[in-house]
Amino acid sequence: MSPAVENVNDLTALVHLDEESIQRTLELRFQENQIYTTTGSILVALNPFERLPLYASATKDAYIAHGDRVAAGEKLDKMPPHVYTVADKSYRDMRTSSRPTSADDALPNQSILVSGESGAGKTETTKIVMEYLASVSAEATHDTSVDHDAVRHRVLESNPILEAFGNARTNRNNNSSRFGKFIRLGFNTSGVLLGASMSTYLLERVRLVSQAKGERNYHIFYELVRGGAPDLVADLGLTALADFKYLNQSGCYDRHDGVDDADQFTKTTHAMTTIGMSDDEQTAVMHLVAAVLHLGNLKFEAVPGHENNASRLVGGSPAATHLCNLLGVTMDSLEKSLCTRAIKTGRETVTASLDVKKADDCKEVLAKTIYGRLFDWLVDRINDSMNYEDTSVPDVDPTLRFIGIVDIFGFEIFPVNSLEQLCINFANEKLQQLFTKYVFEMEQDEYKAEQIPWTDIAFPTNQLVLNLFESRNGLFKLLDQQCILATGTDAALVRSYYNAFAIHPSFTATKLQQGRHLFSVLHYAAPVVYTVDGFCDKNKDHIHDEAIQLLSSSADTFVNGMFQDYFMLQVVEDTPSAVNPNRPRRSSGIMSSSVVMKFQRQMGNMLEVLQATSLHFIRCIKPNDELTPLAYDHPRVLEQLRCSGVVQAAQISRTGYPIRFPHASFQWRYRVLCPMKLPPTMMVPFLVNTFHLVDPADPRPPIQVGLSKVFLVFSAYETLNRESDRRLARSVVTIQKMARGTLVRRWVKRETARVVVVQSLIRRFLAKKMLLRLRAAERRRQQEQAEELVRQKLAQEKQAQIERDLQAAATATAALLVAKQREADALAAKQKQVDDEKERAQASAAAAAAMTIPSKEDEPSASPPVVPVVATNPPSGRGRSSYFNPQISFEQFDDDEEEYEVKWEQGMLGLYFGKDDVSGLPVVRRIHVHLSQCRDIRNVRVHDLLLQVGAKRLGGHETLRQTLEYLGSIPKPVVMVFQRNGHETAHELADNEFEVLWGKNEPLKVSFRMSMDHQMPFVSNVLSQVFVPTAQVRSGDLLTHINDKPTLQKSQVEVNRMLTQEPKPCVLRFRRLEPGSEPIPRSHRTSYTDYSSTKSLAETMSFAGSVGSSSSFRGSNVSVMTVPTQYSITWQADDGPLGLVIAPRLENYIEVVQVKDEGAAYAARQRHQVSKGDLMLYVNHDDIRDLGFQRAMHILKTAPKPLVLTFQKGSSQPPSTNTTGYSVHRASASH
Repeated sequence: MSPAVENVNDLTALVHLDEESIQRTLELRFQENQIYTTTGSILVALNPFERLPLYASATKDAYIAHGDRVAAGEKLDKMPPHVYTVADKSYRDMRTSSRPTSADDALPNQSILVSGESGAGKTETTKIVMEYLASVSAEATHDTSVDHDAVRHRVLESNPILEAFGNARTNRNNNSSRFGKFIRLGFNTSGVLLGASMSTYLLERVRLVSQAKGERNYHIFYELVRGGAPDLVADLGLTALADFKYLNQSGCYDRHDGVDDADQFTKTTHAMTTIGMSDDEQTAVMHLVAAVLHLGNLKFEAVPGHENNASRLVGGSPAATHLCNLLGVTMDSLEKSLCTRAIKTGRETVTASLDVKKADDCKEVLAKTIYGRLFDWLVDRINDSMNYEDTSVPDVDPTLRFIGIVDIFGFEIFPVNSLEQLCINFANEKLQQLFTKYVFEMEQDEYKAEQIPWTDIAFPTNQLVLNLFESRNGLFKLLDQQCILATGTDAALVRSYYNAFAIHPSFTATKLQQGRHLFSVLHYAAPVVYTVDGFCDKNKDHIHDEAIQLLSSSADTFVNGMFQDYFMLQVVEDTPSAVNPNRPRRSSGIMSSSVVMKFQRQMGNMLEVLQATSLHFIRCIKPNDELTPLAYDHPRVLEQLRCSGVVQAAQISRTGYPIRFPHASFQWRYRVLCPMKLPPTMMVPFLVNTFHLVDPADPRPPIQVGLSKVFLVFSAYETLNRESDRRLARSVVTIQKMARGTLVRRWVKRETARVVVVQSLIRRFLAKKMLLRLRAAERRRQQEQAEELVRQKLAQEKQAQIERDLQAAATATAALLVAKQREADALAAKQKQVDDEKERAQASAAAAAAMTIPSKEDEPSASPPVVPVVATNPPSGRGRSSYFNPQISFEQFDDDEEEYEVKWEQGMLGLYFGKDDVSGLPVVRRIHVHLSQCRDIRNVRVHDLLLQVGAKRLGGHETLRQTLEYLGSIPKPVVMVFQRNGHETAHELADNEFEVLWGKNEPLKVSFRMSMDHQMPFVSNVLSQVFVPTAQVRSGDLLTHINDKPTLQKSQVEVNRMLTQEPKPCVLRFRRLEPGSEPIPRSHRTSYTDYSSTKSLAETMSFAGSVGSSSSFRGSNVSVMTVPTQYSITWQADDGPLGLVIAPRLENYIEVVQVKDEGAAYAARQRHQVSKGDLMLYVNHDDIRDLGFQRAMHILKTAPKPLVLTFQKGSSQPPSTNTTGYSVHRASASH
């Protein structure tokens, strides 16, 4: 089990000072935005990749105030770790220290080493340190001098210039410093900032001519193109970024860190103005920057026909023109300096032509030389502006002091490592040696402070790796030797490496690596594989004399002055050596200084300065490669901790006493091993003797007691922990046994009480539930009993009413029959008396005539034939025919006519036409005499052809629809001509039959049910009578035919199909049964019984004559009894469901099929109102016929409650919009 994570400000306070503990502590602090942690005097800084509120003015003032109070002698707690802490300590140490007079005296000059890999935050940390030192010098000394304030501003304003010309975007960092720098801030003894000086190291000049995918060139190029004034950009001949070879190779043009290049160019020019650069100087600098871009666009071509492959500039190049104008040279001199080369052999000079590739290489060397010289000039210009005298040089004012800030590149391991990485890692090896020596000395100083007996021992060192680089035949020396040789190549160099270092412990090269010209160096951080491709060219990196002479002879004074003393500066920088002037030179002279030689010399000078100062270390760590906040990559952080030496510092501490406890913590930690409460000085010998902690192989005492801490070797620490864990384990088992016993007994007692409580609650719940169930059952029984009594009482009352109604109906019927019989008998007697009188009169007249014989002249004329008189009443003995009107005789027509005319005056014609298959003319299919208002309708026969309508003669080509539309539209009266083609007359209806015309697009408004007795449908309910012309349909009438198709023995489904599929208009034939014999629906039987017993026959039977015809039933109109039986119920939200099962009716109403014992219909306020068979008429006063069944069901399901529903009892007739009802034609008896 891993120990708990400790959040400590100082890693040396960790009990376990190992990699895992350091990692866990750093991650915990990083997640809490505590990015600074110390390990002794070393500050570890993790880059948060976001702005944190750690650098506000109030925070900076708090650290300055704390430093002032501590400097005044106050005893205060340490401030939290911060970069301000390191800067403040270096400033305070500089002020309080004097020139050392002995080895133990503190050094007055200070150095702050800021290291870390690209993207770790070194540049930002350096700027923060410089800003704090400038602020603390002003606050601590109360310096208000204008000159000193200007110097402070110039010191801070140097950063934007160096970033613009020395920083670039890489795949690891959006603002990566591509050079190392050592900044010296000068102070007097009072702590006033006097100025600064700066030295730079190993500018990455190869970036000018090539960049990796996704990286950029130096920022200044993009800032100038995007942020320069339009006039300036035009004068420099600059266009889009993609137009320049040195900018478009990687495909990346933006920084990706939110910084705008145009805004940054404004800051850069402002910084130049601040350090005192004139407008002319700034313009000259921008001319050289643009010249580098144009130089990259130069192209060469081979000279045709030249035997030495000579080259020349491609003619007409705008880049060459702009370049000559910017450098102040001519086109010929430019081409000569780049395409030729002067070789001196003895006292003669030979000019050799260069091929295209060598000319292009010369161009790139010239570009790197111009930019490198410009960068050096800017650094010198910054140093001049800060007006500082370097105190690291002898023979200067001894009262001046400085604080050096080293911003050096961190240890680098890339997929492909070249000469640049070799030099950078060599620098880190040198600094690591210095760091190791410093850390180990710091470790020994702590033992001395705690007064622990200590013998100095040798500490681990990386001297073997440094010897590999710096020895007489080391890596750098062999590289310089290859560069001097005319035949020196990279392949020869790597072979010399394999031969010279075959057995070196820090150098390895496998067979596979040797085949690829690779080798490995075992650095202190990790092994690194290098490729020697390009080593020689990069190490030479010198320019031909012709190119320098071209620049030094420039017409531009700025360019001329910058390169006039170029060779002099190279010689001054080199170590003096005897050179024979008469010795032949390979090219422009002996390679006075290689890259590695210059770099070694610079590193040596810097280390001499650092060793003469008090050192402070800041290790910058990059927590992840995605540059995202709060992301902590353990392997990457561990790699950087090892490269920066933080882990090695922990390893160095392990060579002494790595485990340290304050006295109180030690006593508390190991109290279980010492039963007596003893002080540490007595407790330690007891523990050493009891647990045999002395290791014969280790001369060190296992435990040492210091003034405030107890120091342990790792073996003693592990032994004490193991014994402590064992005793604690035994104690824990005993404590657990007692605790578990106590807990179990408490649990049993508590659970027993709970069980009793639960049992009582369950019993009470069951008893209460049973009581409620019994009460509910009793209430239901009583309610059912009361309901049964009410139903029985209602049934008795209804049965009594039915009996009374039947009795009254029977009495009324008998009285009516008696009255009719008496009336008929009186009429017959009267007729008989009239006949007798006529007979007697005729007999008397005959007798008188017989007695007198008239003469011939006196003979009267013949009288007309006697027309028989049709009796107005039938004989009384005709049974049920006495209910109907007398017969009507019709005019007889000649059946032999071929063509005849029919005059249609008005109303309905009463003919059903089809289309004749032979002639195509309209043919009569059916004749409905009793529906017709045409007087000549009886002359028409079935199958007769319609020839002419009015003046229009019909043809076989016309459709039946066109003919019918013409018949409907022609004005009446009209004469129609028919051709006799059949002899079948119109069907004569029986006395009790009548027909109804069901028009097109008209609702039927009649519901049917099947009669089991008659095996045909009968009218179960009549809802409306709007369209029938002469009579009324009533409940109980049988539907016998639909368009002359019988319904006898048809099923309900077949009848419904006939009603639906028969073409409209449709003729429905009904048969009326005698009163009392009609089929009555079960739900309607009571209503019809009421009708037959409460109305007399004369009141209930009536027939209205039709227009143009006198045919009717004998008697009056037949009307259906109307009883107002509508009622309403309310459906509220708390009623739940409606409680009804409903179904649609043909007449668009909704019928109640079932009434449930729940829901709104069963609510106490309206229970027993709705019955099976009732019709729902309205929903919220909206007629269901208008809504339609689907819409009505949707409203019932989704409409908000309450709803008002209106019903009609099933035995009643639904409401109608026509109060007069409708009539049907009846035929009278014709026999």
